[in-house]
Amino acid sequence: MTYTPIDKVIAHRVSQIFWNVLPDIYPGLRFDENDSRFKALWSAETEELQAVYDDDPLVDYPIIYLGIDVVAGIAPGPYLFPPNHGRKLRLSKFLAVLERFLILQLTGTEGRHVELIWYAVRDLAQKVSQEELLQFIDLLWRGRWICGARDWAEMRLSVITGGSDEGRIALQKDESRLTAEALRLIQEERRLKDKVSSLDEWLFSIYCFLPGMSLKSMIGFLMNFSPT
Repeated sequence: MTYTPIDKVIAHRVSQIFWNVLPDIYPGLRFDENDSRFKALWSAETEELQAVYDDDPLVDYPIIYLGIDVVAGIAPGPYLFPPNHGRKLRLSKFLAVLERFLILQLTGTEGRHVELIWYAVRDLAQKVSQEELLQFIDLLWRGRWICGARDWAEMRLSVITGGSDEGRIALQKDESRLTAEALRLIQEERRLKDKVSSLDEWLFSIYCFLPGMSLKSMIGFLMNFSPT
């Protein structure tokens, strides 16, 4: 996926969120904001990024709302998946929802936000094809809605196997399918290395592929484990 100016803004804002909540995650941890190593976090507003903020474009990534916002009527629904399942949000609105979601995810009850995303995945599974559902999962990851590539890999594996133990066992027995999926992921890694033109694009590509790396590990486990 192309590393767009919108992606740069989202990545930068998420970096700031992590910086700000680190003392809550690790009590006593402190950084010097004047340290040159961290200066980029606070000088985000380069001309390029500021132009994106000023333009406030529509964002293609899905949105996950907090349950309390849905109950209060603040949110139009538990999730949006533009353009087919809910409208796009402007960047400023998207960031406002994302920031709140991430801050509560990082400082609140562990796992609750993953449950919200699982709800969206299961609900959408009844309305779209498997391919579109996998796209939804990938775009949520790229939009920075969760911290944990393994959770994303587990969601992808669940979709691929139909979300059942029987489906997972059937996949374990389908050696040709497992091999094909593993080869696809290996080829995707190589393709990423060949296509990137800058360090920023490479880092973004690696981030996008993190769930694929975890999924490859899971597939490796399935290929070496024979169900009884």
